[in-house]
Amino acid sequence: MLASCGSGGGFPDAAHTDGPGIGQFAIAWSLVDGGAQPITCAQAGATSMLTTITNQANGAQFSSMFACTLGSAVSGTLAASTYELRFSLLGASGTLATVASQTVVLTADHTTPLAPIQFVVTP
Repeated sequence: MLASCGSGGGFPDAAHTDGPGIGQFAIAWSLVDGGAQPITCAQAGATSMLTTITNQANGAQFSSMFACTLGSAVSGTLAASTYELRFSLLGASGTLATVASQTVVLTADHTTPLAPIQFVVTP
């Protein structure tokens, strides 16, 4: 399992081979309270959004963190394949919220948009 983190987050670069090519995905997230009212990362005590990625073809798994306040991100290059993506909202006290996983098929030379995700957090 590979892990990376940083001020803006990111994904490990895929190996550049003569294989199936490389693609990317784009994700956006927001936070709401228990009454479905928008809240900020600060109000929720959230610091980052963790994305866990599993390649369905070979089981390889890695994760990446993005600053909560970014609200959206585009992955680094990934080998064209089918991936299961899991998302968790993290704060100083640990996991604050999770959402349903998404499956994405990445194709070469394309940025695939994912369905926006919404974390429900009780501040």
